Parts: sequence; C-alpha cells; structure tokens
Amino acid sequence: MDVPSETTAALDMLRAARAYVTSHGGTLHRQVLITGFSQGASAALGLGRALQDGADPWFRPGALAPISGAYDFGGAALPSVLDTAHCQAWFAAQGARVPAVNLGTPDYQGSRHYGSNVTGTAQIVRWFLRPADS
Repeated sequence: MDVPSETTAALDMLRAARAYVTSHGGTLHRQVLITGFSQGASAALGLGRALQDGADPWFRPGALAPISGAYDFGGAALPSVLDTAHCQAWFAAQGARVPAVNLGTPDYQGSRHYGSNVTGTAQIVRWFLRPADS
C-alpha cells in the first residue's frame, strides 16, 4: 500500500475521465462519490483528503465511504470492531463529521471481511442514490 501513489493515480483517472467526457460534449459533476474496499478504503481516504485540500481545481469530495480498510489498526480499527462509538469519536477528533454505520457481523462464504464488502456496498449504493437533501 502506498496511499500517495494511489491518490495521484485516482486523481489522474478523474482528470482523464473529465477530459474524455468533455471531449464528447458531456460534463462530469464536481462532487465525487468515493468508496473503496480493503486496501481501496485507504486509497479512498487519500483521494477524499486530496480533493478536500484542493488537489484538483474542478473536483470536490461529495461523499466518502471506505469499507474494511486498514486505517489505524491499533488506534481506531480494532477498538471500532468492539465499539462503534469509538469509531465516531476517533473521526470527530480528526475534525470529521461522519456517521458510523454498524453493519453487524455480515458473512459471505465464511468471510466477515468479504461480508462487510457485500453488505457495505449495498448500503453505500443506497446512500449515494439518495437525494442530497434527505
């Protein structure tokens, strides 16, 4: 995992997508809906932070939903497995106002890691599809 290189790669892909869509008469929304699973969760957080810090003049983070990533395993991830409130408190201490969604203990073919992906992705899609004012 190298979050800085994953972040620049994601920024490059967004810029390439915008150039392509624009060259074909379309427009991409400024607000980027960002998600990632496992290692991709850390990459999603990197992209979200870069966009929030203005790394691109067009794109802005619209929503960020990382799933089952290796964030700060000892300080945040492990305690959050035991206490969802700890997860929310950790994000609040970082200055982020985010809801923590407890998916329970989903299982997919014997794996809770993959189960969190399947269950979490379904939740994220529903969240991303909701109107912004709800």
